[in-house]
Amino acid sequence: RLALPDAIGFMTQTLPGGLPEVRARNNALVRRGRDVLCERIGARPTAPESMTASMCVVTLPEPSPEARARLEATASIFNSPLQTRLLEHHAVQVPVWTSPSGTPIVRLSAQLYNSPAQYEHLADALAEELGL
Repeated sequence: RLALPDAIGFMTQTLPGGLPEVRARNNALVRRGRDVLCERIGARPTAPESMTASMCVVTLPEPSPEARARLEATASIFNSPLQTRLLEHHAVQVPVWTSPSGTPIVRLSAQLYNSPAQYEHLADALAEELGL
């Protein structure tokens, strides 16, 4: 027996408005997280708001020279020293990649168990790790 029907049933009953309310809440939360990163560290959205559901990607600003040296000296199992430092020094697990143009990007996602404070913590951690 597959777990998906039970998972959908659970999510449908989690909030009074069912899945539409869950989707709306997650969408609002990920947009809020994106806005926090854009305001605090100068991140930039990569897609229009109409393309945002419960996940989005933002482009990160370039690290300071000191932060770049620290990141370059960090070994990483993720192919991202920044992702490693976020996990090891800030207890944040978030995907970080380098775009084809060489720009660092981070994927934000939102689910019922996330809170606005977690995105604020991420912004503070990124500011520290990028030397902003």
